[in-house]
Amino acid sequence: LMEVDEELAGFPLKKRRAEDLAEQIDRIFNLDGQSSPRVVADSDQNALLVRGTREQIEQVRQILTELGEFEPGGQAAPSIKVGGDRKASPRSQP
Repeated sequence: LMEVDEELAGFPLKKRRAEDLAEQIDRIFNLDGQSSPRVVADSDQNALLVRGTREQIEQVRQILTELGEFEPGGQAAPSIKVGGDRKASPRSQP
């Protein structure tokens, strides 16, 4: 398997409900047939948490900008690198 680095970023929303937008973004990525980022709605903060490659996070940022939810040059929560080796390692069992 290939090694993939993933990041986590948060995007506060201004207009739309996080749950609705998360579902729409999932549909957009699934239509393209490409690997998709994991998008989770934080309803308490009305924000999206996005886990994916740097490119996927940038694509989500672009979608949010086009929808008026994110200002060009605006600050999302800083991305945090969370991934590394995606290879499954066997668990040792007693």
